[in-house]
Amino acid sequence: MNLRNKLVLMAVNPNSSFIYWEITDKTVEEFGVDPKNIELLFKLFDEKHHEILEFDSNFALGDYYINHENNHKAIYVKLFLKVGGRLQYILSSNIIKTLDKTIKSSKHSNLIDDGISENLIYTSTLLGGR
Repeated sequence: MNLRNKLVLMAVNPNSSFIYWEITDKTVEEFGVDPKNIELLFKLFDEKHHEILEFDSNFALGDYYINHENNHKAIYVKLFLKVGGRLQYILSSNIIKTLDKTIKSSKHSNLIDDGISENLIYTSTLLGGR
């Protein structure tokens, strides 16, 4: 079985996103950390690489809903492992375009002005784990 680290970000609505992650025991052990006692830190960034917010978790497998402002063109998440007093970078999520709550669709079409479907879920290839 080929286990890989995963970090996926999906838009839910203009002010929230959903994140899902899986970190393998092997990855955690490479940093000398017990997989049963991990501390992860997640940082949400905008398209200009400015940090928007952060949150932590003690679970190698999990998901989380992130509430954020809708004043960014795109966002992504970076995952770090806390090792001693330091942060070790593990991987980054996909980059997603944020949903603009000011765009209105017409009554005759489910397409937004720029041609993006309202029901479209944004996904892309993971940046980490290579």
